Amino acid sequence: AALDGKNIVFDLRNGRSLQVGVLVYPGYELLDTYGPLEMLGVANLRAVSGRQLFDIHIIGNEPSTDMAPNVVPNFAPGDDEIPNLDILFIPGGNGWMEEMKMEATVAWLEKAVKQAKLVLSVCNGVGFLCSIGVLNGKRATTNKIDLRELQAQFSLVDFVEEARWVDDGKFYTSSGISAGTDMVLHLLSQMFSPELADKVAHFAEYEPIKSSSHDPFVTNVKGFKHQIDNCQPETPVNSLKVGLLLYDNFELFDTFGPLEMFACANRTYANGSLFSLITLAETRYVRASKGPQFEVSHPYFLNDQTEDILDILFIPGGIGTIREVNNEKLLKWVKIAAEKATLVFTVCSGSAILAKAGSLDGKQATTNKLMFHEMTRYGPHVDWQQNARFVIDGKFHTSSGVAAGTDLALEIIARRVSQNFADVVARRAEFVRIKAPENDPFAADVPPKTFFRRAVVAISGVATDAIFNVGFKLGFRMKPPTS
Repeated sequence: AALDGKNIVFDLRNGRSLQVGVLVYPGYELLDTYGPLEMLGVANLRAVSGRQLFDIHIIGNEPSTDMAPNVVPNFAPGDDEIPNLDILFIPGGNGWMEEMKMEATVAWLEKAVKQAKLVLSVCNGVGFLCSIGVLNGKRATTNKIDLRELQAQFSLVDFVEEARWVDDGKFYTSSGISAGTDMVLHLLSQMFSPELADKVAHFAEYEPIKSSSHDPFVTNVKGFKHQIDNCQPETPVNSLKVGLLLYDNFELFDTFGPLEMFACANRTYANGSLFSLITLAETRYVRASKGPQFEVSHPYFLNDQTEDILDILFIPGGIGTIREVNNEKLLKWVKIAAEKATLVFTVCSGSAILAKAGSLDGKQATTNKLMFHEMTRYGPHVDWQQNARFVIDGKFHTSSGVAAGTDLALEIIARRVSQNFADVVARRAEFVRIKAPENDPFAADVPPKTFFRRAVVAISGVATDAIFNVGFKLGFRMKPPTS
């Protein structure tokens, strides 16, 4: 792998993977982090690249952030066991200045920046690099709300106001929150091929901004506070408790894209919080399909009455759904929780869990497009919509694949408060929103339903279900398939 014109060459011979270190800390930003990691993780899939291109290492001290389960670091900054990093990745977040007071973090960061061949930052994560002086005399960018403040604080850095991302030597810095996902897709295009980057984006049902100079949110530099003031509702809006159902091999962007929007909505709303979060799983720790492990707030929830305290039931997708659609204990809980919840929200293949529980019978719904036929077989009595970014039928809200859940989360916010408020939330996250549910850029990715494909889906589905059903009946935990 190489970056044209950068003189940065990565040796991937003999099956070597690139070592990626991700700095997390109290107050780190969700989509800054897990949008880019979703893209790197998708690039690792055999169906996309044929091999594991990246090893992801989470580095931090007790990191936590709003509206999310706690990620479990692989290392603390300065640990001797941290491998030599090819790529250092630094997300932004409100806690970056406090983290820069940690001597161990600063000492490790200075060493890691020198060692890495590529250094990436998202949003105000650039503040870490500015603080240690490595961007002096270099071009960089950051989120547009904070740009003026950082510009004044670090006058030796050449901040570019209108840029989705900026590269200068080995340093790549992006604008706010969702811009980091575009930057990483651009890097995949440079390092490997535009075809690989397009395959990754299609898998994630994400429409990237491909030009670094195209910045739809440059106007945030001026007057964003005025937008916040003008979008506030006339009457107070009650807070809703979101119950996030997690399981091994859940999808990162499915989960943290929507949670980012809920967190941004909380920051935008002037009278408290619109959303709070509890996380639910059968075990204390769950692992995402793209690598990181998380600690949940309500483990072993099937033994509790947690379904009684939820306003919103949120089920993301992921390859782990193949296990959960055969998990009878979980399905019984989902059916009861869905009946009691005010709103039910699924992303991608999460709708297959809801469908298998029987909660979507007679309802319209949608799911991931690349695996449309494999997922819809779990709901034979559901009115599946192939051409839909998201579908709302009563209290049931289902989205298409991966990034589509973020659009649906914004629509949920719009219906709770107003479309103007949701637009301001999207602008805060620098996320290009698809508003119309029928506007599905990836509907054509649904494979043709030929006789051969129907046979393959049926045979593989029956075999997989049989294995899991027998295993559960024999009392085995049954691990989900890996991606």
